[in-house]
Amino acid sequence: MSPPKPPRSRRRDAGRPRGTAVVRRVLRAAAEELAAHGVAGLSIERVAAGAEVHKTSIYRRFGTRERLVAATVADLADGISLQTVNTGSLRGDLRALAGQIADLAGGPLGKAVLQAAASDDVAPEIAAIAQGRIASAAALPAGDLVQRAVEAGQWRADAPPQLVFGMLIGAAIHRAFFEHQSLDDAYLDQLVDFLVRGVRPGP
Repeated sequence: MSPPKPPRSRRRDAGRPRGTAVVRRVLRAAAEELAAHGVAGLSIERVAAGAEVHKTSIYRRFGTRERLVAATVADLADGISLQTVNTGSLRGDLRALAGQIADLAGGPLGKAVLQAAASDDVAPEIAAIAQGRIASAAALPAGDLVQRAVEAGQWRADAPPQLVFGMLIGAAIHRAFFEHQSLDDAYLDQLVDFLVRGVRPGP
């Protein structure tokens, strides 16, 4: 008869989040940190405290502060979704899209991504991730919107959609993050009216 095995000692890290759970908690804490303090003010110590892990766990998984920011921005940007609404008019469709952009810019997810996109304190590739995801999110529904407007005679052939949607997004970002002004209904109405006049067929 073999001797009884000694009782297994409890792991020192038992009960702590591991693997994917740690990564998700770190990314969520980093997103909150980006939204509150921007890229330049991001603190690994505060991220670690928010995720309830030691900061060495963050460096072990992400390597550097810059890689953590890049992973957080990519993760957040994957959650960006803009949808067009068929209101029956180009102005109504653009206004509905502008409202979604305003909601995005005003929320914590949008603040984190847009601050990274507009920041001079991050590597160019990080800003490119944010800018590319935002542009892609707007480009996805743009095709149907433009096609409806063309068929209705509300969009002239030489008006490039990429430029128009870039102006819509860029104006919103500039007002929110550089002018520190509200994206209120009056501003969005004025912006959309300007864009509609710009793409309208006619002399």
